[in-house]
Amino acid sequence: MSEDAKQSVFNVTRGVLSTFNRARQMTEEKLGQSERTDFDQNFENLSARADRARLWTEKIVRQTEQVLRPSAGSNEKIEDFVRGKLGRGLPTRYVPVEVLGQNMTAAGEEFGAIPFGRALLKCGDTETSLGGAERDFVATSVTRFVTPLKNFLEEEIKSIQKERSVLSRKRLDLDTAKARQKRAKTTDRMQAADADVRQCQNDFDRQYELTKLMLEGVSKSQVSHIRNLQDFIEAQESYHRSCAEQLQLLQQDLRRSFSAVNATAPPAENFDLASASACAAGSASSSLSSDVTTTQTFSSAPVHRRAKVIYDYDAANEQELSLLADEVIVVYNVSGLDSGYMMGERGGEKGRVPVAYIELL
Repeated sequence: MSEDAKQSVFNVTRGVLSTFNRARQMTEEKLGQSERTDFDQNFENLSARADRARLWTEKIVRQTEQVLRPSAGSNEKIEDFVRGKLGRGLPTRYVPVEVLGQNMTAAGEEFGAIPFGRALLKCGDTETSLGGAERDFVATSVTRFVTPLKNFLEEEIKSIQKERSVLSRKRLDLDTAKARQKRAKTTDRMQAADADVRQCQNDFDRQYELTKLMLEGVSKSQVSHIRNLQDFIEAQESYHRSCAEQLQLLQQDLRRSFSAVNATAPPAENFDLASASACAAGSASSSLSSDVTTTQTFSSAPVHRRAKVIYDYDAANEQELSLLADEVIVVYNVSGLDSGYMMGERGGEKGRVPVAYIELL
């Protein structure tokens, strides 16, 4: 047998023997039949803090990914994982609001130049823009927040777990050597046991210092995570602010368009019971009185109706009445008033109100 083969057999035998000794030492410790080397309280606190950091970082990463991509299926996640490992970029996927915007745009083009078609085109452009903003927000959040936390778990935490596992084995080796030292009876065995204890103690101390140093680095990493968290919140705030601004502009545009459509639309032919009764009474009087001409014009008070306010409205001048959404007011037509307005009353207040902002009851 060659020297290399002999060394290989020796190493395998030694490894098997070490594993057996560690298992026996662990069993005796659990049964209270052997002493164990305990770590100091500071080391235990550092270990507990590292465990909490791993647990909560995993939860935050998992939940953040759920917030950023709530509808992502398992196949998409597997594809993204494989692409990430291969160093390839992620494919472009349209978010639901983007698809909605595309459908609105297509419908608006199909309907043509009617008011509803133009409104759909405006909404489609905004919804598509919101989808693009959402994709940018997701990409920024993944790059500046999720990925650094994942790197912390994949690199630092895994390295700490590996070194803690090595330290655990070194501790078992040390306690096994101490147990042999106590059982040694002859001088030769005592000397061999002493040398073994010194070697195991040196190995344990080096591994202990290395592991402790890595555990202390967790707090430094979490300081950098504050910056990652700040980047995430800034991206979130910017995304929501941009969405709110775009939606406000769209809302104002739709209100103006709706008011213009109502102003140019022909008035609806509504049957009014009071007017009909007045006309009937006038006709009866005309037939009984010969001195009244057939071209008599009837003058009657304007018809008052209740109306519900749809949107808030700020009066542009003293002749107009400010409105609050969902309140109920009294409205009626006045001769000479623009077709887009009616006269409104609320308590002791009176003024013009735009018909686009109310709904007759």
